[in-house]
Amino acid sequence: MSTTNDSVQTLLKQRRELRQCLQELREEISDLNKKAQSLPATVGNTAGKQVGETLTPALITSASKQAEIPEKAVEKTVVKEADQPEERTDSEPPAPKVDEGHKNNRDTEDKPVTDLKKREDDIQDEEVDALDETTLSFRARLLSDYLSNHPTTIDGKKLARLDACLPSQKEASDNQDVEGQVNDLRKAYREVSSASYAESRINGETLADSMGNVTLLWGLPVLIASLVLVAFPFILLVQSVASRMFVPVFSSDVLLVLEGVVAFLWGGAGALSALSWQVASDVRKRTYFHGMIRDLGLRFTFGGTLALACLLIIGRWLPFSGILEDMVVGIVAFFIGIPSTVLFKMLFRFLVYR
Repeated sequence: MSTTNDSVQTLLKQRRELRQCLQELREEISDLNKKAQSLPATVGNTAGKQVGETLTPALITSASKQAEIPEKAVEKTVVKEADQPEERTDSEPPAPKVDEGHKNNRDTEDKPVTDLKKREDDIQDEEVDALDETTLSFRARLLSDYLSNHPTTIDGKKLARLDACLPSQKEASDNQDVEGQVNDLRKAYREVSSASYAESRINGETLADSMGNVTLLWGLPVLIASLVLVAFPFILLVQSVASRMFVPVFSSDVLLVLEGVVAFLWGGAGALSALSWQVASDVRKRTYFHGMIRDLGLRFTFGGTLALACLLIIGRWLPFSGILEDMVVGIVAFFIGIPSTVLFKMLFRFLVYR
């Protein structure tokens, strides 16, 4: 960069010197013309014509060409300087090189998240296109009211466009106008809904479903209560009867199986409890939508299996017996089933989106 600037300054200096030489030549020519005029008429006219015909055009043309050369050189130099990339000096540190292996690993890790987000966006677009006029208007109004009363980073032009489409839909009377207004509303709602869901996982669907009847809010507690109040007392009754109805060897095997069943059910109850807490939290945050939990049986089975596997490993070292042992097994299995929901999500993402 410094070498290029010096060359540009030198060319500009030469340009100024040539202009000064041109001015001096013009002054000398004017002096010669004055001297020619002071001579006798015939000689003066002849000398003036010779000077005017020989010196003036030749010198002015040559000087003008020489003055134009630096200008063209300066322009070419500036153009080359703009086209050429900046040269790195010794004082500037080199750019850090990214290891290709780490780059590929990072791309591989980000790919499931990107694919999941892309699938969610595609599903949302398909759902918006499939909405009828009434449902679309209801969800758009809910989303507009929510964003008007809560802070958001969504572009204000998009929100204003959505608000403008809502009342105009009611005012339209012609069928063509209604269809056009619905299309405009659908487009505006799709833009705002996608931006809102990407920001806080809230859109018109989650707002409508969170305000409606959420079956899991009362269904899961009822299921857990039925396990605790009905299934477990019945299993305890079967355990007490089995110890007296069968021979000791067979009864011990039956009791061991029943203990495993109890641990499995307590682990499933813990998984359902964690799931009910999650549903309640999503409803409170307005991020719940129907169909978000379609693997209730898998979660229950995973929590129960995890609790049973843990108790089969640590059960032999429990220093309890009788009813106290059953109570400890149930409590431990219940608390093992609670974090099984987190492990279930991790395994689901690893197996499905890998």
